Amino acid sequence: MTLVPSSLGTLFGPRVVFKGLGAKSPRADVHAVQRRDDQLGVVPAFVRVVAGV
Repeated sequence: MTLVPSSLGTLFGPRVVFKGLGAKSPRADVHAVQRRDDQLGVVPAFVRVVAGV
């Protein structure tokens, strides 16, 4: 058993069962940092995905 964010609920399909914790579920802030001069296309794409969650 482990705690995972609900956003991972669709990642594993029917192989994994997710159970909610109820109304008093824990919350956490997530921060992403990137260099201004980063030229890798994957980094801005990752930041866009994280920002949309």
